Amino acid sequence: MATKKNPNLLLTLALITMASSAPSVMIDSFTPIDHTYDRTLSTPFSGRSVVDVVTGDMLGGERDREIRHSLDSQFGTVYARYEYNSFYQREFYAVGGVGRSIANGGSAGSAVVTLQYDGTGDEQGNTGFGKSINNSGVRQGLGLSGLGGFRIWHTSDSSQIFEVRALLRRNGEVLETVTNWLGYANLFIEAMPFAFSEGSLAAADSVSFEFYFPTDSGSPRWEQISHIDTILPEPGTWLAMAGGLALLLRRGRKVRR
Repeated sequence: MATKKNPNLLLTLALITMASSAPSVMIDSFTPIDHTYDRTLSTPFSGRSVVDVVTGDMLGGERDREIRHSLDSQFGTVYARYEYNSFYQREFYAVGGVGRSIANGGSAGSAVVTLQYDGTGDEQGNTGFGKSINNSGVRQGLGLSGLGGFRIWHTSDSSQIFEVRALLRRNGEVLETVTNWLGYANLFIEAMPFAFSEGSLAAADSVSFEFYFPTDSGSPRWEQISHIDTILPEPGTWLAMAGGLALLLRRGRKVRR
């Protein structure tokens, strides 16, 4: 006697299978590679900040970046730049920093690299040294509803962890902050997730990632980033998959009749 198949179970199993290969929404692929805005700030730039803007195929059409050096004049180096990875034989977008231990004259604090996505044109006239990112953005929705949050795909062999904060804002006000840690040694490219509530994702008009490098450490901390994407595919992808599978199941039932 033949076993009757449950169409709802088949649909669920098919969706689970497809979910593993469904494309996420790209936030920033860091391509094409352009060394124009590679920045490395060292001791002579202590207490200073610099803002650079790159436009292209990323969330909101623009990546705003701020590098803020420590106020401690003994701090070593902080940077954001493209670097070649000999294992993967390609370039990654790297962020990193190294300070000076307290025993050698350093002091507690952080140097920060910020990557922000909040639309185009909000940093017009606000680039170069002595500037800080304008957190108010252009106040246009980013369409993040249903995407779960973000993933930073990264690799490093520094073995020194550092704090990373992901922030969602609306009209310049922080809606939600998620903190995680990067920098541990990992040969392969791995994803570090930053999960957000649906309410914050739906309301946000700005996404920021802040990388903190302690000024009182003589050990380098750094990470090479492959890309940043979302945890889940866009809702339209799920609807299309579900609708297509449901149609196939209906057709299958008609044929059996």
